[in-house]
Amino acid sequence: MKLIFLWINLSLLCFYVFSQGIILVYPQNEYVHFSKITIDTLTLNKKLNSIITQQQEKGFLEYSIDSIYLHKDTLKLYTWRGKQYLFLPIKYINASHKSLPNYEKNTFNPKRIQASIEKTIAFYMQKGYPFAKCNITYQIRESHTQYIIYEPMVEIDIGQKYVFDSITFKGISPNASRLAQNIIDIHSKDVFNQKKVDNAVKLLNNSPYFEQCTIKELRFTKQKTAHVFIETKKKKSNYIDGILGVAPSNTQQEKTQVTGNLKLSIVNPDWGGKILNIQWDKLVSSSQNLEVLFKQPYLFQSPIDVQFNLTIQKQDTTFLRRDIQGKAGYRLSASWALQGGAYNRNSYSTLRNNFKRDTLSTPLLPRTQNLMFNFKQTLYSVGIRHFTVNNLYAPQKGLDLNIELYAGYKNISKTQGIDAKIFETVEKKSFIYSAQVRCWQYVRLKPRQVGVLGFNGSTTGNPYLTVNDLYRIGGLKTLRGFNELSYFASTYLISTLEYRYFLEELSFVSLFVDYAWVQEKYKIAFLGTREVIVNSQVKYQTYQYIQEKNKWNNPVGFGVGMQLFMEKAGILSLAIALGKDTQQSATNVNIRQLKLHFGILTRF
Repeated sequence: MKLIFLWINLSLLCFYVFSQGIILVYPQNEYVHFSKITIDTLTLNKKLNSIITQQQEKGFLEYSIDSIYLHKDTLKLYTWRGKQYLFLPIKYINASHKSLPNYEKNTFNPKRIQASIEKTIAFYMQKGYPFAKCNITYQIRESHTQYIIYEPMVEIDIGQKYVFDSITFKGISPNASRLAQNIIDIHSKDVFNQKKVDNAVKLLNNSPYFEQCTIKELRFTKQKTAHVFIETKKKKSNYIDGILGVAPSNTQQEKTQVTGNLKLSIVNPDWGGKILNIQWDKLVSSSQNLEVLFKQPYLFQSPIDVQFNLTIQKQDTTFLRRDIQGKAGYRLSASWALQGGAYNRNSYSTLRNNFKRDTLSTPLLPRTQNLMFNFKQTLYSVGIRHFTVNNLYAPQKGLDLNIELYAGYKNISKTQGIDAKIFETVEKKSFIYSAQVRCWQYVRLKPRQVGVLGFNGSTTGNPYLTVNDLYRIGGLKTLRGFNELSYFASTYLISTLEYRYFLEELSFVSLFVDYAWVQEKYKIAFLGTREVIVNSQVKYQTYQYIQEKNKWNNPVGFGVGMQLFMEKAGILSLAIALGKDTQQSATNVNIRQLKLHFGILTRF
């Protein structure tokens, strides 16, 4: 009987020990469910590695999968977790700077520690220490059955401090070399900065002046100096872009006139990077537009850019407008710049209206008259620019942001065709403001696929806005699916969503949607007649009155586009789009209103 009881006790003890061993080795079961049993090795390995990574990021650094069991559509994992590791903030030893990268709270993830150390090394490499290194050790602060608390100890060896001695650009002239040096912002005697060296090629290739740039050599000397050698090639940045056409004249019979769009850009790195742009548009028979831009970057080898703009617009037979703007920009960094300047606009009404308030006439219905004051505007602007786009002609990633604010005064002068009594009620000098924003975000979805999200908008405000104050939008560059410059707007915001599939570096096909909010708000004059008694007879007197026109529109354009790079011809842009707005009575889009936007850019 005693032997029976001893055997029973030994059996229970062995079972207990065995059970405890199983619990220690396999304290947790994981389940992975599949819709079918068809599990390939690659998918299984990815899933198992993902599970291990997730647990290690939670602090279970000893986490492992001991065995797996597959039953129908369920994969059962027998795992070992071990203790959870908790890390205190890093303690730096021999640090020459008080503020170094660290994490604020305790962490379970060793990757955060490694990331902080890498940021610390990068910090010193930007301060002139290219050979800085860190050695890490871990000291146990607390140890429990379920977790262990460690404090990372990082000893920093910053090494010797270096300065830039010379930057050599191969393949370009000395004048172009000075421009390239300003672009990368690396100068002799500057403290060595590894980040500037890493960004140098990107900045040069993204500029309108250079391409195919590579760092051939980075040499350090015993004198603690650094020499940078960069292989450089001038980019063909000069280009002609446009299209010309011939159409019958509306004013002269049996004669033709030239219409179209033409843009010329001249970029010369050998002349300090000067840029000259000239654009001419004549898309309507009696309307023309001329824009001239001159820009001098890095004025006197400084981070200051100066720019001059001249715009002359003739709108059929109604008005002539001339805009002159001077602007200066200060580069805070390679991607950020502050802007400011002055802006002057003169506008003259070219209407031939012989309106006389006391004129007697036959009865007539009120009709609209394009009232446009003669005026002069003087405004001052401030703005900010952020540019990180990786390619000027076919961006695949980065942000293009430009914000400008304008404020000033508008002076109205006597205008032909405006009733003197009405003109007396007009405030001759009034405050005017405007704001402009442009934001384009390019996101690389996959190696050949890019998503584009854009916003482009402007607004202006003044008590006496007329048609010649308004913005003009529509067409290939603003609102596809509509005629060029077909909308007048006091306020507009155009949102763009586009998908691009790249065939090669500069060629892609796209799907796009442009949706706009357009407000058309301005003063407009009306002519009317009223009855008067003259010599006991009823006559009709002509009179003039002013009302404010204010309407909203929501045009939307959508379609497909294409950009093709041809080695000899240049870059061909093509968009086929349909448009519809809230002013159209038909509910369906009219396929007959299909718009074909075409342009070609030839670089030389």
